[in-house]
Amino acid sequence: MNSKIRIKAKALLSGNTARLFLVSFTSFLFRYGACTIFSYTIFYCYKSGFLSQLAEAYGKYLVYGCCAVLTLAVAFIFLLFISGIRLGESFVYFTRANGGRGNFRALFKFLSPRQSFRALRIYLQITAQKLLWFVYFFIPVIICIGCIYNLYSNAFISQSVYIILSVGASIILAFAFVMCRISHLRFSASPYYLCLRENLSPSGAIKKSILFTDGFLSEGVVLEYSLIGWILSCLLIIPAFYAIPYYKLVKAVFVTEAIFSKSYAKTRYAVNILNLA
Repeated sequence: MNSKIRIKAKALLSGNTARLFLVSFTSFLFRYGACTIFSYTIFYCYKSGFLSQLAEAYGKYLVYGCCAVLTLAVAFIFLLFISGIRLGESFVYFTRANGGRGNFRALFKFLSPRQSFRALRIYLQITAQKLLWFVYFFIPVIICIGCIYNLYSNAFISQSVYIILSVGASIILAFAFVMCRISHLRFSASPYYLCLRENLSPSGAIKKSILFTDGFLSEGVVLEYSLIGWILSCLLIIPAFYAIPYYKLVKAVFVTEAIFSKSYAKTRYAVNILNLA
């Protein structure tokens, strides 16, 4: 399946590399530019003497309380904008993965207040669930490493035993990382469903994603590992022009292939082999 996905992604990328790279680059500028502007503005305002003067004139609690509320409101607006842009970028790649053109204008498709709020909700829910899975898999690893360090620092074990335990802890760490990636892939199709059905709730999109990606998660992790070389090539500017659209298109094709493979899968009973039913 993974070879088929990579071949299909390369075919879909042919002749569309510049446009898809422009979509990703614009999305990157808008999202991280918004974060930078917000952070710099907040830092500048709180460091300037203007707030101190207002606090002396109208009271410290009133001024800083209003500033905190205003900061939260502006942060919420920025998050709506960032979520809408991110979902729009996903929509472009999903459209191309399904054979559509994936126009640049679709990047701004979800910037309306309602659509941006839906995008923000689903990304917050996905982030929260991914964080819970991360904690679930890595807490045992942290406990294991902490016990090994405590035993070694108190001279309860020898150097050779410490090396053996460290190798075992490294294996557990690698296993936890793989299992964490597998659990995170369960949510990879949720933006697709949110783009496809405007009346579908974010929770419903996540549930459908878990249902339809089940059975393809291990292949998805192997596919991600096979793209590590492309990701590392992005350290140089020129390969990123091709590697970034290719990487994102591969992930979009994986989602669509997993969904449609399961959607159209038919149960074949043993009796049907003899064409009796």
